[in-house]
Amino acid sequence: MFYPPPLSTGEPGSFARYTFERRMPIMIDGIMAGNDFPADIVDALRAFRAEVADGVIRPLGEDAPDAERWRAEGAGLYGRAWLDAPWYAAEAFFFRRLLEATRYFQPGPWHGRDPFASQKRREMTSDAMRQVLAGEVVGVGDSDETRFAALLRACLAGNRADLSHAIAADAWRAGPSAGVEMVVDETAAAWSLVCPPGGRIDVIVDNAGIELMRDLLLAAFLLERDSALRMTLHVKSHPMFVSDAIAADVEAALARLGTEDGPGPRNSLLTLRAAFDAGRLRMSAHPMWTSCLFFRDLPADLRADLAGAKAVLIKGDANYRRLIGDARWEVTPSLAVASAGFRAPRVAVRTLKSDPLVGLPPGLVARLDAEDAQWRINGRRGVIQVGL
Repeated sequence: MFYPPPLSTGEPGSFARYTFERRMPIMIDGIMAGNDFPADIVDALRAFRAEVADGVIRPLGEDAPDAERWRAEGAGLYGRAWLDAPWYAAEAFFFRRLLEATRYFQPGPWHGRDPFASQKRREMTSDAMRQVLAGEVVGVGDSDETRFAALLRACLAGNRADLSHAIAADAWRAGPSAGVEMVVDETAAAWSLVCPPGGRIDVIVDNAGIELMRDLLLAAFLLERDSALRMTLHVKSHPMFVSDAIAADVEAALARLGTEDGPGPRNSLLTLRAAFDAGRLRMSAHPMWTSCLFFRDLPADLRADLAGAKAVLIKGDANYRRLIGDARWEVTPSLAVASAGFRAPRVAVRTLKSDPLVGLPPGLVARLDAEDAQWRINGRRGVIQVGL
C-alpha cells in the first residue's frame, strides 16, 4: 500500500517545525523549573536545549536497557538536524534523550524519577479533576449504549487536558466540562464492537491525569456491565510526552479515585480493584509504545496480542499520528484504509492537536478552514472513528 511521507520538522511554517522551535525548549525549561536537579543534570539539560535549537541528533551515549533498540530504530535520525527530521521519530527520541539528561536509567538518586511528576501531581489535585470526579456523566436509567456514548465522549473531551500541548490545554481550562465539536462521530459503530459479551477490550492509553481518570471510569463501566469481559491498559514503560501515562500514573489515579466520597467514584474504584485482583484487568508496557515506530510496524508479539482483542481503543493525538503514519493524507480516505497495517478492530478517540487526519466527508475541510485557521491543532474539535 502507498503511504504518504511522514511530516518533517524541516517544513517552514508547519506545526512540526513550531514544535521544535518553540514547544520543546519550553518543555526543557519546565523540567528544570519543576525539579531540584543537581548542577550536572541542569548542565546536561541546557546543553540538550542548545543542541535541539541548532544542532544535529546524536545517538544515546549511556548504557541503558533500551540503548541497543534505539541504536537500530534511530539509525535514520542520527546526524540529521533536529529541525530537519521526521517529526514523530524526532519527538519520540527527544523525550528519550531528556531521560538520558536527567539520569532516569542510571544508578543513583534520580534513577526511575519521573521528571514530569510535579506537573502530573498538579493536574491530579486540580479543580478540574475535582469537577471530573464530581460530575455526573450519565443519568440514572440510561441504556448501556447511552452510558457508553456519554463516557466515550467524556474520554474524548479529556484528551484536551494534555500537559505537552499548551494550545489544547488552554481550551480545556476555558471549560473542562464543555464538549468537543465532533468532526467525525462513529460512536454507534464503536458500541457495536464493544457491546457483545465476553472477549477482551484493549485501551492504548494516552495522557495521565484527567484523561486517564476518564478512561478508567469508562473501563469500570464496561467491566461492571459484563462480568465475562477482560481489559488491557497499554501504558508507557517510562515517562514520555510530558503527561503520557505509565503504570505509576494508573496507581495514582486509583488512589485519587479512592479519596472521593460519592457513590459513583467509590463503585468505580471497587470495580477496578476487583478486576485487577481477578486478572480481568491488567496493564501492559510493551517497548513499542516508547519507540519511534508507526503502528503498521508493530512487532510480531504485540501484533499477535492485539489480534486477540475484540476492539482496541486508541487514545489521543500522538497515537493517531502513529496509526496513520504521521502523514498529511488527502482527508477523504477512511481510517480503515489509512491504518490498514494495524489489522485489529480499532476505535480512534482523539481531539485534534496536529495535522494528520483522515475520514472526513468532502467539503468539510474547506468549511473548517474558513471558520478556524487552527482547527487541526487547537483541541476544540475531535473524532471518534472506527477501522475494521
